[in-house]
Amino acid sequence: MSTTASTPASTSASPPPTPAPATVLLAGSTSALGASLLAGLRSRSSSRPVTVLALARGEQPNLAADGAADGAADGGAAARNFPNFTVKPLTWDGVTPPPLESVPELSNLTHVINLCGDSIAEGALGPIRPWEQPGKLESVVSSRTESTRGLLSWLERNAGGLSAAKIHHINAGGVGIYGDDHTLASSPPPEATSEAHPAPGKRESGFLAEVSREWEAAATTSNPGKIQVSVLRIAPVLLAAPGVFSAPGVLKSLLPAFFFGAGGRVGSGTQMFPFVGERDFQAAVLDHVMQAGEGGVYNIVSPSRISNEQFSRSLAKALGRPCLLPMPAFVVRQLFGQMGEEVLLGGVTATPKRLLDEGYDFLDADVDSAMKHAVGGVKLMG
Repeated sequence: MSTTASTPASTSASPPPTPAPATVLLAGSTSALGASLLAGLRSRSSSRPVTVLALARGEQPNLAADGAADGAADGGAAARNFPNFTVKPLTWDGVTPPPLESVPELSNLTHVINLCGDSIAEGALGPIRPWEQPGKLESVVSSRTESTRGLLSWLERNAGGLSAAKIHHINAGGVGIYGDDHTLASSPPPEATSEAHPAPGKRESGFLAEVSREWEAAATTSNPGKIQVSVLRIAPVLLAAPGVFSAPGVLKSLLPAFFFGAGGRVGSGTQMFPFVGERDFQAAVLDHVMQAGEGGVYNIVSPSRISNEQFSRSLAKALGRPCLLPMPAFVVRQLFGQMGEEVLLGGVTATPKRLLDEGYDFLDADVDSAMKHAVGGVKLMG
């Protein structure tokens, strides 16, 4: 009996199709949160080419000409490690239409992330009574609302010429919308600080609540068929600190005192302190909200509800330092004025109900874990 050898199947397989390139417009790219999202987008670019159109006032010294972060050993090395990632720095004043007319990558725009806004806690004299400085409160509000309206207005005029079926506009907001009088003894229940609250028409007191309301009111579109809007109520983010004197965000003014053993609670320490770890900030925004099918409000905050004293002890513990020297309330009021009253002595809680309901699994839900990632490897001169 003769047999016929079968022809072996071809072992060469067609390469998988290259995913369509994505373009993300990131406004406020030189802020601490903008730098964090840039790093997060870069680390996620292995499976899909990503171009970030980075809008900011003035020059962007943290970006190399080829789009690689200057923080790497050299820009070329970073570009080789992330060949699918490109950043195009663009100067924008936050008021006039953004300078995007001659940007070829714009046709692939899928997402807009707006983080624009003047610092709440610092002014011309740093943190010393910033809200009492002329024009400071007005600039805090206008820098947020004008940039938000400007970007959405530009999107509404140009959405028809973009290839994506729908553009996702993601706008920053703040947990300050829930007020500033939450303490261990009088904190509202979690359901009262979910995304469904404050209820329509309810106005929490305080400047931060007013800023948050006006900011969110600006984040609306007249073209919901083409533009999907999400609002991120972001808690203070525990960003990684390379050095004691170069910590970004909320740790900037705290880290030096705690590193040298001179840190402690602020005031009574019973005021609530919302937070979110940097890993969860990146993952919640880039892996969850950006991929979500619907817009709306998200609380970007840890599910842990802690006080200022618990936060202070966690920071001291992560540094291996004592937590013994409190800052009395009268000193806070004298140095920082109204800002100190609301931001440092006031307390707020927020609940990430929507993230949890949609299955988001926090990487650093407790403050000790988030703090370890933020300051666990901090160096004196980083």
